Amino acid sequence: MEFEEGPEVTIMDVRAVEICPQIDTHGFTYASHDSSLTGDHLLDKANIESIYLPECEALLRNTLDGVDEVHFFNWLAS
Repeated sequence: MEFEEGPEVTIMDVRAVEICPQIDTHGFTYASHDSSLTGDHLLDKANIESIYLPECEALLRNTLDGVDEVHFFNWLAS
């Protein structure tokens, strides 16, 4: 792998954006989510699998139109 200089990129604070990007036009969107898990509960694999991932799936289904399947790929960092 080789790193090289690229064009300058402007980074914006998305909280200041008046119009939320839409998945169909921008390829991504933002959504707010308050998990029922906090603190050390987020470090427990069983909690992640039984509570957090289903919360994330519900968020995707409620935010995006036409979601047929949701797959979480390699969520467990080693």
